[in-house]
Amino acid sequence: MNKLSGRLGLRGRLLLQSSIVLLVMLGSLVWLGRGQMLEQYTQQRSVVIEQQQRLLGSLLQAAAEATLGLAGPVSTILGLNEDSLPAGDALANRVGQNEDSLAVELGLEALVLFDAKGELLFARDLYALGDYDTAWLAELARKAMARGSPSTDLRCSPACRLTVLAPVIGGNGQAYLLAMSRSIGQVLVDFQRISQADLILLAPSGGN
Repeated sequence: MNKLSGRLGLRGRLLLQSSIVLLVMLGSLVWLGRGQMLEQYTQQRSVVIEQQQRLLGSLLQAAAEATLGLAGPVSTILGLNEDSLPAGDALANRVGQNEDSLAVELGLEALVLFDAKGELLFARDLYALGDYDTAWLAELARKAMARGSPSTDLRCSPACRLTVLAPVIGGNGQAYLLAMSRSIGQVLVDFQRISQADLILLAPSGGN
């Protein structure tokens, strides 16, 4: 350093010191700028995630309201508006005869009917063979009947379905609970179309 200082005049040493100070300042500015960029990115990301959450919630709410609006047509198909509810095979036959309307026109994937006490009267998975597991619906049905107001449930087991539980009054004056399930596939399509983002749903191994 002494040799270098001996070779440099006063002007040279000032230029060297100024260069070192400038490099330090530039490094500091770069570091500060990096921190600000990361902070801005984090804030923007939080805003986007919040907007996407609100969008998804709005789409699911719209799907639930649309499904709730099917309670009238479905009640007519099941014969709930009649003086007496078709029982046993008669109810199953009515659903079988109108299965295309329920599945294709109304977009339903499953249909379950409970009485006022929450006892299962009828269940049909329109897209599966065999019995439809309704054990998870029983408690939801009793709560919806106790409140006297509709409720919704989103469950992915194995496919993601939105279920709307709607209390209805039959033509015989009796209260019933109608549970209607639909795929949320259209919700996901609308979400991707509007937000230009992909959505991945994670469900517990139990399927809830």
